[in-house]
Amino acid sequence: MPECLVVGRPGTGKTVIKESLKTLSEKEHLVATVARTLHTYTNTVKILCEAFRIEFESSAFQCERKLIAEAFSLNRSGKMLVTIIDDAHLMEMENLRKLRLLLEDFPKNHNLILIGQVELLSNLDLAVNQDIKSRVTYSFLTKLLHDYVVR
Repeated sequence: MPECLVVGRPGTGKTVIKESLKTLSEKEHLVATVARTLHTYTNTVKILCEAFRIEFESSAFQCERKLIAEAFSLNRSGKMLVTIIDDAHLMEMENLRKLRLLLEDFPKNHNLILIGQVELLSNLDLAVNQDIKSRVTYSFLTKLLHDYVVR
């Protein structure tokens, strides 16, 4: 599963990137956005269930199986799945680790996009988080617009 990091200071366009991803064709894509990353893993799974139009069961574990089954069903119908974690720098690394393990069982055309501030890179650089960082296939550091202007 490809994982992508989009990091930068506030005001550098991360939200613009997220909003443009959310406009992808619904016939070809399912874009699930988790914007309340201060929640627990269980609440993150609830948000994903809502995006996948699955009723939440009594535990995250029961819903994980339903999410995986629905992901494969959507994949068979030709949809590409994209999960966006907004403000990922605020999410507890253990919750992010559990989420990565869940999404690892999704079809291979699924993409996880972590959008956050620069401290997300520092957290991922810690040796204890190398299992998460090793899954990142692309990262992009956004800059303020005036940093792109050639003088």
